[in-house]
Amino acid sequence: MKTYANTNFFIKGVHGKQIELPTAEREAEFMEFAIDKLIDEGYDMWSTFAFTKDGSQSKYIEYTWRGEDMIAYGVSSFGKIDNVNYQNLNTTFLYYQRLKNKEMPIFRSYSLSAKDLIVKELLLCASRLFSYKKDEFIEKFGFDYFDLIPELITELISQAYIEDRYDELVLTKKGILYGDFVSKVIADGVKTVLGKDKIGYTY
Repeated sequence: MKTYANTNFFIKGVHGKQIELPTAEREAEFMEFAIDKLIDEGYDMWSTFAFTKDGSQSKYIEYTWRGEDMIAYGVSSFGKIDNVNYQNLNTTFLYYQRLKNKEMPIFRSYSLSAKDLIVKELLLCASRLFSYKKDEFIEKFGFDYFDLIPELITELISQAYIEDRYDELVLTKKGILYGDFVSKVIADGVKTVLGKDKIGYTY
């Protein structure tokens, strides 16, 4: 469903035009077919692209989306502590040298502001999770993001991207197919509102 930049599909299909990749419309048709088929076979959705029959799911992926703290173990792995995202060294030799010297094998890190964390949460959870309870966001950040962008929420409901409810954000079938669009609309709207505060914070 996705062609990464370092793959032959991307190189040949996007740059070289040697193979014909599906159009965005065709990709949506494939996705809709897959969703219908899996649900007909008794699978339940726990994210916009993951299904389960017994309730199991990838906690690593879910915790990443929800912004939980995670310690990075291993070469090139990613971790997060509080508002700091970091990545370990991507060279095995240097990684073990740091460990032998009792040093943290961190290659790079980036500190997120409170507003960065808010936008990241919405970008990931609003598009990846099948439903995202409002109380979870309020518990983390202390306010209801629906209140910041009521017109946008109403518009997404009217265009059938999300269900008409205000206790949680639930994607419709159309919203699942266009989850990235939904999350970008919500995140951009919140960024615009947050950018109007008294300190003039901009992105």
